[in-house]
Amino acid sequence: MGSYVHIASHSVLTGGVAGIVVQDFANLSQRVNVFANSDDYSGESMTNPMVPDRFKKLVQERVVIRKHVIIGCGSVVLPGVEIGEGSAIGALSLVNHDIEKWSIYAGVPARKVKNRSRELLRLENEFVASMVAPMGRKN
Repeated sequence: MGSYVHIASHSVLTGGVAGIVVQDFANLSQRVNVFANSDDYSGESMTNPMVPDRFKKLVQERVVIRKHVIIGCGSVVLPGVEIGEGSAIGALSLVNHDIEKWSIYAGVPARKVKNRSRELLRLENEFVASMVAPMGRKN
């Protein structure tokens, strides 16, 4: 878990064995669900936590949410996904594949809408500089 990360109420991060990485300045809005593990829905195996693992085919892949990512309310991120630095995911989106950095995605499944501005990097530098200013100095 990075610094200045916001995870809003009713969000769920299920890391399982593979784990979830959330880098600095990431923001998960309300009711975002991130899964690093899931049952196989193909019908080739049984499903649900009440069935012993030997009868199931579990999907367990790390999820990586890079720096400055924002994920909109009600979105779902599936196992094995990497959301590139600076990307934005619109509300109610299903992220089932890797997301390009500095892009805006939305929909089910999530599709690229356009590129995202990098202006926030300048603001990050200004913010970080203000945090390390000597005591008593006004910025």
